Amino acid sequence: MDNFDDEEKFYRKVPPNPNMIKQNGTITSAAFKDSKGCSVDCKKDRDESDVIRNFICHFKDTASGIKGVADVSYRNCLEADTTVLSLPEDDNNYHCEIHKSKDEVVLTPGQAKRLARACRYRDIEDVDLAKIE
Repeated sequence: MDNFDDEEKFYRKVPPNPNMIKQNGTITSAAFKDSKGCSVDCKKDRDESDVIRNFICHFKDTASGIKGVADVSYRNCLEADTTVLSLPEDDNNYHCEIHKSKDEVVLTPGQAKRLARACRYRDIEDVDLAKIE
């Protein structure tokens, strides 16, 4: 497990899948479920607007697309009893994954639900990048 500050933010792309977004505009636990690991980007030293802008540019023309961005803090991850790993990639030094534990990848339904309840979700149609942070 890597050492992160309690307030470190982790951002997750939410695709335009109706199973991931509730009618009230919040996201479901499905947004944090992935058999390969819950892939996120940490904020580190960047402005939040740069993180979200990067997500929009990177995912808008992909097959899965992007509907919005959810973020959780490291504290939220600890409270959900998850493990956060820093796993930089060749083209993304900020890549991390949220796992069930140090030995298991897939989050439990309860862990995913706690992250979904704790997260802040922004639909990209409602994002004014000039006003973030």
